[in-house]
Amino acid sequence: DGLLAIVAGSDTTSNTLTAVIYYLFLNPAAHEHLQEEVDSAFPSGEEPLDAATLSQMEWLNGCINETLCLLPAVPSGSR
Repeated sequence: DGLLAIVAGSDTTSNTLTAVIYYLFLNPAAHEHLQEEVDSAFPSGEEPLDAATLSQMEWLNGCINETLCLLPAVPSGSR
């Protein structure tokens, strides 16, 4: 069951991240704004692996949430 959960989760995650990148490439200003937020949250080339810091990033979370509204990973009619 654990393997199924990992595989099922990775498919929806990859679909969502692909859509986020697609929309960011369509809007260079949004991409630049997000890049500035990430660079300021993780200075000097740190790896962005701190979940607490990632959860505080408003622009990143907004991009992900808006993408999920526009193109849900699993179309079910609900958010």
